Amino acid sequence: MEIRQATTADSEALRRVARRSLEASYDFIDGAHLEEAIRSWYGDDALERTLAGTGDVVLVAEDGGVIAFSQSAVLGETESVGEVRWLHVDPDHRDRGVGSDLLERTEEVLQGQGADRIRGVVLEGNVDGAEFYGDHDFRHVDERPVTVAGETHTELVYESGPGVGHAPEDFERRELDGETVHVYFAEGDRGSGGDFHPAYRSRDRDDLVAWFCAACGAIDNAMDPMGRLECNECGNVRKPTRWDAAYL
Repeated sequence: MEIRQATTADSEALRRVARRSLEASYDFIDGAHLEEAIRSWYGDDALERTLAGTGDVVLVAEDGGVIAFSQSAVLGETESVGEVRWLHVDPDHRDRGVGSDLLERTEEVLQGQGADRIRGVVLEGNVDGAEFYGDHDFRHVDERPVTVAGETHTELVYESGPGVGHAPEDFERRELDGETVHVYFAEGDRGSGGDFHPAYRSRDRDDLVAWFCAACGAIDNAMDPMGRLECNECGNVRKPTRWDAAYL
C-alpha cells in the first residue's frame, strides 16, 4: 500500500470513498442529506480549491486504486494543532490496518508542519470512529454541538500530544460591538486567503458570537445558513468541509 499526496486526478476516487465511508459510518444521518454534503464538500470545484491550496493536507492510501484518504490542517498561532477533519476508509478495506497507517502518516505530515498536538473529531453516533481514536491513544477532551438536518448532534473531540487535557489558552480578547470576546486560534477553519477562528463570549467557549479573519483582522463575520463564511472586509471565503457547513 502506498500513501501519497492527493491530486486533482483523484477527485472521482475521493468522492467514491467518501460516499461509501459516510454511508457506512453515518447511517444515522438521512441519505439525502449525506448526498448533499458529499456534493458540497467533494464536488469538482470544492476539491480543486482544496487540492490546489496550501492549507489542507489530503493524503490518499492506494492499493490497486484509492481505498482511503485523510483531510487535515494545522491551526493555531502560539500553539499549533493538527486537526484531522476526515479519515475515510472504504468499508471493504477496514479492519486491515489501513486507517492506522494513514493516521500515522497524517500525524507525521502535520507534525512536520509544526503541529504540537493532533486532534481528531467524530460525531458521537459514529461509535467505530470514536473507538478508533481511543485505540490509537487519543484522549477524549471536548464535545461540540453541531446541527445536522435540523437535529443537534454531539461532535466528540480527541487529542494526542503534549498538554492534552488542558483547555486551550491560545486566545486573544477583542472588542465586538462594545463587548469583549475571546478569539481561539487553536480552533477554526481554512479560508481562501487565511484562517477563520471562532470568537466566543466567554472562555468557557459555549457561546459562539462571530468569526475572526486572520487575513485582515476583521471580526464582525457570521456564517450563513449554508455554512458559507465570507469576510466582510477582505472577501476571504471559507467553504463547507464538515457537518456544520453542509446544506443540512
